[in-house]
Amino acid sequence: MELDTGSAVSVMAIDEYKEMFGKHPKMKPTKVCLRTYSNELIQALGRLPLKLDVSKQVKTLPLLILNKDGNPILGRDWLSVLRLDWRSIGHISKANDSWNLLPSM
Repeated sequence: MELDTGSAVSVMAIDEYKEMFGKHPKMKPTKVCLRTYSNELIQALGRLPLKLDVSKQVKTLPLLILNKDGNPILGRDWLSVLRLDWRSIGHISKANDSWNLLPSM
């Protein structure tokens, strides 16, 4: 996941959603429409509540699913809730074992 302080919300492309979660869990409907920095409008396909376990912080946070290519983005919605140890982050090139993304049931 890429950290993007310019993004108000956390998002994932539909292809990655299918690869990571298959058909389950199902997305919940949403009417959210996003506007990119280039003024493009993107209608979210759905919302997935995820139970996150990040450095012993267990939270259920929303992830918007988009019909758009790109890396998953960790936006300000998650940043405002999660307390991250910035000194340990630096650069992460692959998934960190301390981050467990679990579908919320």
